Amino acid sequence: SLISALKPGVWRSLTRSVPTATVLSVGARYEIVLSDYWGYPPWSKGRPYDDNTAFLDLLRTTAQALNGQIAVWEVWNEPDPAFGLNFWDGTEQQFFQLYLATYQTLRSVLGANALIAGPSITRYQPDYIKRFADFCLANGCEINVLTWHEMGADRPLSTITDHLQAMRLEFVNNPAYAALRMKEIHINESVGPTETYNPAASLTYVQYLERGGADAAARACWAVNGVSDCFNNSLDGLITPDTWQPRS
Repeated sequence: SLISALKPGVWRSLTRSVPTATVLSVGARYEIVLSDYWGYPPWSKGRPYDDNTAFLDLLRTTAQALNGQIAVWEVWNEPDPAFGLNFWDGTEQQFFQLYLATYQTLRSVLGANALIAGPSITRYQPDYIKRFADFCLANGCEINVLTWHEMGADRPLSTITDHLQAMRLEFVNNPAYAALRMKEIHINESVGPTETYNPAASLTYVQYLERGGADAAARACWAVNGVSDCFNNSLDGLITPDTWQPRS
């Protein structure tokens, strides 16, 4: 009842943490991160870019099980190591090739209308996004939902609006990239760790996301002072986990 009143538009999570029925019941679209189902370095299941057979088998099984329940299929979380994070230890081209293989697998299971998202990089990097878009243009993969993260760590929050408008002009509305069938732009992680309990910062993110015309945005979760807000029923730190009261 507390969540449905907020009318969330998109919910980025894992189905083992939040069931699809819960998300759909409050009117939100479910966005899953497929790399979360595989894992990250040190690769307990193996490097997906060395031999992607097992990875693609897992994707196929997951897509078959969740077909019709997921709105956006995000391929990999932060495949560009930065900020001391390590969700990917392969090369840029290895990620591009894995995205292509994932795209082909998802299309074979889900059909032509499924929304496949990427590259979900750690921050706005227009050169990286262009290389990624050009790779897909040359190799026949689509980027139905363009994604990256905005944490505000190294630039004013007002630039979020500029980034969104620039990418929509360069890719979404550009006939040269029509083959990518890019329909939406999602800032699928926003609000950095130093701002997570700052109510003014959270509102400012929303302001510039709206001004820039983001089609969807998701708030990031963090471990602050050794306590993680990712899986403690706090809506990524917006409310207290025990009494469900606004932090501010």
